[in-house]
Amino acid sequence: FKSKEEKTKINCIQSIVNNYRKCIEKEAVLKRYIESDKIDIAYILKTNPDKLLELYFKDDEARVLFKLRAGMLMKNQKSLPKISIIIPVYNTEKYLERCLDSVCHQTLTDIEAICVDDCSTDHSLEFLENYAKKDSRIKIIKNNKNQGVSVARNLGIDKANGEYIAFLDSDDELDIYFCEKLYEKAQSKEDAVLGNCIRKTEAGEENVNTSKSVIENNNLLYFCNYFTTIIYKRDLLSKFNIKFMPSITLAEDLLFINEFLMYARTFNFANDAYYIYHRRLDSTDCAILSDEKVDSGFFAFNKMLDNFNSIPEIVANKKGYEYYFSNMFVNCLNMTLKNNNKEKRKDFAESLIKFYDKIIHKDALIEELKEKQPIVECYLRNHEDKKFIDLMVSVNSRQELIVKNLRFKVTKGI
Repeated sequence: FKSKEEKTKINCIQSIVNNYRKCIEKEAVLKRYIESDKIDIAYILKTNPDKLLELYFKDDEARVLFKLRAGMLMKNQKSLPKISIIIPVYNTEKYLERCLDSVCHQTLTDIEAICVDDCSTDHSLEFLENYAKKDSRIKIIKNNKNQGVSVARNLGIDKANGEYIAFLDSDDELDIYFCEKLYEKAQSKEDAVLGNCIRKTEAGEENVNTSKSVIENNNLLYFCNYFTTIIYKRDLLSKFNIKFMPSITLAEDLLFINEFLMYARTFNFANDAYYIYHRRLDSTDCAILSDEKVDSGFFAFNKMLDNFNSIPEIVANKKGYEYYFSNMFVNCLNMTLKNNNKEKRKDFAESLIKFYDKIIHKDALIEELKEKQPIVECYLRNHEDKKFIDLMVSVNSRQELIVKNLRFKVTKGI
């Protein structure tokens, strides 16, 4: 800044920014700037390095004012939580104690929980208010009308102060080490960190969805099925205005991850961090799906496919691409079978065919369908659209489709 040559100043500033980005020990660099009374430079490097050049164009008075403001902001940032946990709440009072206890007992204490009550009709809000009196880290947002989980999560994102954001459903819970293990792996530099999920049923059955395959393949595409086991860099969500689409009522979480992965560049994994998912009998994955929900699901899945098909690097990653969209097609198939409207089922079957045709790499999907859904694979591969549509309209459940596939195997001698 003391140089008289404008070109020299610009080159020096660009060099500062480039070196900072390459530096591993960023906090140590910031500390040196602060100690040498360059807190304005430290603040810009920490929040948005690209704006450092703008500081050069400020006059002396403006720089002094900015330095005072930067000092106050840096001081406030020291007390900001490491992770904000966003919890949408709607009529889940009987699960809230378990949920909030798991948050407040986290071994990483520098966190906040933002509970968004979506106009509950039970005593959920009253419970939240009483619980918040015991722990100041609990923040409550009250909706005046029920607007759905996407709006609730977006409100939480807007109010979050944490360096990272996590999402927790109010009928689930976290292992006490969840936040600590994920934040340790984040080290303030990762865009996202993925943990594991323990699934529990009301009957007491338990299994672990491991991210081992994710780690072995070291690929962002493998994040896509693990929405609530991830912590997300808040600055990245803010910079690109990544939000949930309120109009989407099914697969809104998968679409959110998909949009996030369009911009995320660095990520890590914590195999010993566990989100505990409780599968209730009245949960969405057990329920009959309305026409609106299936329509919404197809919109979300098609948008995800279009997003990733537009990125050559993702399409070129054949293994990751196949894993992602094989799972997605199967989700679409199961989603269609959960709808009881035979007339709409025909439209959904046609949507399935279009979705299948848009998938660029199909080898893994074809192999999976040959093994588990040979009749489906046969009709799709041979472009026997009418037979496929008739099949999807005729079956009444996934179980009935399984039986038809078994008979098909016997008939074809597979």
